[in-house]
Amino acid sequence: MNLRERLPALASRDYRLWFAGQGISVIGTWLQNTGQAWLVLKLTNSPLKLGILTSVQYLPSLLLSLFIGPIIDRFPKRSILLWTQSLFALLAALLAGIVFSGQERYWHVLAIAACTGLVTAVDWPARQSFVSEQVEDRDAVVNAIALNSTIFNIARVLGPAIGGALIAVVGIPWTFALNAVSYLAVIAGLWAMRSGRVAYAPGSGHWRGDIREGLLYIRKRKSIAVLLIIVGFISTFLLNFNILIPSYARLTLRLGAERYGLLMSAMGVGSMLAGILMSLGGRSLQPKPAYIFGAGFVLSIGMILIVSANFTPLGKN
Repeated sequence: MNLRERLPALASRDYRLWFAGQGISVIGTWLQNTGQAWLVLKLTNSPLKLGILTSVQYLPSLLLSLFIGPIIDRFPKRSILLWTQSLFALLAALLAGIVFSGQERYWHVLAIAACTGLVTAVDWPARQSFVSEQVEDRDAVVNAIALNSTIFNIARVLGPAIGGALIAVVGIPWTFALNAVSYLAVIAGLWAMRSGRVAYAPGSGHWRGDIREGLLYIRKRKSIAVLLIIVGFISTFLLNFNILIPSYARLTLRLGAERYGLLMSAMGVGSMLAGILMSLGGRSLQPKPAYIFGAGFVLSIGMILIVSANFTPLGKN
């Protein structure tokens, strides 16, 4: 099997544009995530306030995604994404400007995080639907999703490492400024796409009816309901790395920005390898219950080992 057969999603010109733009932009997003957490801890020295900021940023997606999804399906995703990516760029540039001025306060970061969260609540469901519109057959859709996961996880490795180095060498605001610039890659790719290829989903006639259909579908398929409960539990109690690692690095291990960035990058290595295997493995590596159980078990053991280890500080602020 040649590379083209292993990566059928890349046969689509529109998807290649999206893939290239995302590859740049997601690295920028991780630059900002790395800088934002470090900035909050620098301003407040409080993991609690970092947790509050993270909650504020992601709460809109939790509360609104059920209602926004059916509404988004009535509009061209390309147009929605052009707006959301532009707003993300403006918010990142605003935060960069505030920090460059030296007048930053915790409430500034909190307010911008809240606005970013509102945009994200629209962007995420639009992004998920948009990817499936760029390719035509089922195998290509599965491959496109796997490739998206791969670039996200590669960015999880590169972004924090670059972000930590930037913080150490030129300062925190550059992580926000470069993130703002990185969105231009996605915006340019969206403009270059053939707009006629973008699907339009009119829905069932009313967004409430679409929500009701979705809930009934979950109720009929208990396996999906169980999976949602498991994902919700894991996300709530285990996937708090954006709070845990910065706080642990700065307040417990007393690491500098560069080592903090490397610690954040290490979290993405396993995910990156898994994403690459999923992209190249075809049907033989499609998700199975045994894989999901095994991954959850290893994650739980890893978290137990982290909290039970007797760490000593490795560096200084």
